[in-house]
Amino acid sequence: MTYQSRKTKKLKLILAIDLMNGLVVHGKSGQRDTYAPLTWGLSPSAVPKEYIRNLRPRYVYIADLNSILEQGDNIIHVQQIAPCVDQVLLDKGDRDPNSLIQIPSVLPIIGTETAGCDPKKLSQYSGVLSVDIKCGVTIPCERDPVEFLYEIQHLSFEAIIILNISTVGTGAGLNPTFLTHLRAATPLPLYYGGGVATTKDLDMLAAASFDGAIIATAVHKGDIPLSAIQKGCW
Repeated sequence: MTYQSRKTKKLKLILAIDLMNGLVVHGKSGQRDTYAPLTWGLSPSAVPKEYIRNLRPRYVYIADLNSILEQGDNIIHVQQIAPCVDQVLLDKGDRDPNSLIQIPSVLPIIGTETAGCDPKKLSQYSGVLSVDIKCGVTIPCERDPVEFLYEIQHLSFEAIIILNISTVGTGAGLNPTFLTHLRAATPLPLYYGGGVATTKDLDMLAAASFDGAIIATAVHKGDIPLSAIQKGCW
């Protein structure tokens, strides 16, 4: 059965959390120098463990921005969050397969932004691959994301994330044709993050046979119900 002919499926819903300098921050379009503590949303506190207690998500995606920028890390906060949820997907900007760390219920994310796009090098990693996109191309190699997915479909990752950094925090919505092409390019479980703005976007991802969505801003704005994040699926 092809991906295009699959029936609509349930999506795994993952709450995105950006950590910087020990706090949850709100990001937009990858402009990290403008990120500020996220205190305007559903949690009155940007302290990571308190933030998690307030929102009670089932699954979380954590971007450790300090580690990604090589300016320290927030690992102590990741360790505090991990026991509070079913699973953490962690992007800490790994640049070497030997830099992966082992934390119970934490699955490492390997982002092309920091690990690069060389299939031979990527084959040395385990975990989840994040295909990081800016201005419509995979970074840093500036490859078409669909072509890149076809090139790496033989690699043994547990899942792939399509992370559209340019639309993170913008509520820009999704392109159904682009989703169809992405889904056809890999047999692996496929998640999407960046610009997922409404429940209609979730329906669109499910109809395109994606396996999960990474969301944050839409939850804080009330456009996607908090209960869905707490349940962990749509």
